[in-house]
Amino acid sequence: MSATVAMVSWQDVSSSPRLLIDAKTDMNADLYKQVAGNQWLEPPSDEDGNPMPEFVATRGVVMQREDGSYVTYPHALNEELVTSVLKLDVPIAFTMCSEITTALLSQISPEQTQLGDPKTGISLPIIDSIDQIASGEVSITRDQFIVLCKQEQYVLVWGDTVENIIAQGTDIETWLVGLVCYICTH
Repeated sequence: MSATVAMVSWQDVSSSPRLLIDAKTDMNADLYKQVAGNQWLEPPSDEDGNPMPEFVATRGVVMQREDGSYVTYPHALNEELVTSVLKLDVPIAFTMCSEITTALLSQISPEQTQLGDPKTGISLPIIDSIDQIASGEVSITRDQFIVLCKQEQYVLVWGDTVENIIAQGTDIETWLVGLVCYICTH
């Protein structure tokens, strides 16, 4: 794929997403910079703390345009991630991988499918891989706004408005910090 932004239309979800080119990416690129600036796109590390560069293509922002197509940043974003966002039918989503998501991943068991917060009553769905949403193997509803993807080592965050997604990400990160603290003390 060339160094341009990938577009996927909802009609392409039934098969493999067909990527289209679009030059109007300023907003998506800006959102990507904000997400990266919050250190939410950090590559995961192996057991020795070394970054794992093979996961870079799984980190990014997916944004729906007015015509129903989607623009991604970075340009060559993982197709399963894009297809999953299409299935969720949300206007904006990004991957969150940070120190707090790494700490959260270290606290869950391999068979765990959700993590409840007794303080708020909110439950964090946990799936093995983003591929499970893309393939329809698991059903995540758009009103959940987050899902922890173990294999990819990130939290997928989505929202109803592009304008509020960074604030929502900050709220989610704060909630995740509280959740990790709760787990560590109980």
